[in-house]
Amino acid sequence: YSYYPGFITLTLASAAVIAITYVGTTVAAIVLPYRKRELFNASPVSRYTIGGIPAITISGVIFLLFLLYNIYMWSVDAVYGLNSPLSAIYMLSLYILAIFLYFGFKRYRRRQGIDINMAYQEIPVE
Repeated sequence: YSYYPGFITLTLASAAVIAITYVGTTVAAIVLPYRKRELFNASPVSRYTIGGIPAITISGVIFLLFLLYNIYMWSVDAVYGLNSPLSAIYMLSLYILAIFLYFGFKRYRRRQGIDINMAYQEIPVE
């Protein structure tokens, strides 16, 4: 931290990238009971409802609002240091790196005869 003044900004930008990624996971949790009803009903969390609405959906909506508020504040308030060109380039580069790694390893595993798409089809049995 001491040797590079912009390092704190990059650390906060990394947290923002994680928060933005959580938006996708949160939306998946919100819609899970409606899109994959059989899978949802097989999980222990399906027992919890509030007013007939699955608790995971309610929790997801609350968390989504929290995430969106934080992302908005990080974007507009200069005190967080995330609305600079440096942080925008850094965050974009993290997403590009993640995409490159995903498709690179997907290709690598396909050459080994492993279809990683199967890993995303169903939640494994515990």
